[in-house]
Amino acid sequence: MIELPAKIRLRPTRIGFLVRPSDRKSVREIIRVNACLWGGLYNPIIPVYRNTPKDWKEKHFKDLTGKQVLDGYVKFFEPDVYVEADEGLLEKAGLDVLRGQSFEKNVVSLRQFFDQEYRGINEPHFGQSVFDVIDDTYISERRFQLRDPHPAIYSKKKYDVFAEICMGVYPNFDTTKHIYNAYHDVYRPESISFSPETWLKIFGGKYVTPFSATNKGIDVERHWSNDPIIYVFDPSKTTDLIDLWNLRGNRGLKTSQIHRLKTSHPVA
Repeated sequence: MIELPAKIRLRPTRIGFLVRPSDRKSVREIIRVNACLWGGLYNPIIPVYRNTPKDWKEKHFKDLTGKQVLDGYVKFFEPDVYVEADEGLLEKAGLDVLRGQSFEKNVVSLRQFFDQEYRGINEPHFGQSVFDVIDDTYISERRFQLRDPHPAIYSKKKYDVFAEICMGVYPNFDTTKHIYNAYHDVYRPESISFSPETWLKIFGGKYVTPFSATNKGIDVERHWSNDPIIYVFDPSKTTDLIDLWNLRGNRGLKTSQIHRLKTSHPVA
């Protein structure tokens, strides 16, 4: 009898967040929601629009229609499921054929995303909650005294767009309060004000942040063309936030080595 060895590799569910590029409130909410998801950094923010925003007219999207840009995002990121910042965006995006296509719900609104309760804890409709990742980190690492402890940080300011997109900040929802509490209970983060010096330490892997917690067990597939990129952005421009988010997330997900996490929505 011939034996064939095999390995099972999982990646996080890839969620496409549909949003109008003028809807700054929803874009920031999407960024915060992704701090609550395992692999959340790799979920694309997909802009849905008819009239090209002024900032994009003068740049790379100037010769493309909104539909062409959206189709490009969908083909590049290949989302498994979708979340709408506003009801009806799926239809405006021309993806209405996906609504109700399978037995399981594959499209939800941003407002409904964390309203699924399981054993007294709210879970996301799609993907793996980072709560399970933090719990696994406590069991396997943080309940012991580490030889080389990595200090954790959290934003001192309640609303700071730099902290939200660079280090991760949890939503101000009752449904995600348990994730905020778990991060603080397990990592005991220091409250800091975000600065360029802080970012350098985050980039150098010297701090644990909410975003770094979402990446546990994920190997990012890099290629010879993945040279360092310096992106200069204006945090007051929502279009820049979308570009930065998607530029950072366009690295290929490889595998996960986490075995103890419950895998309610993994994709092979």
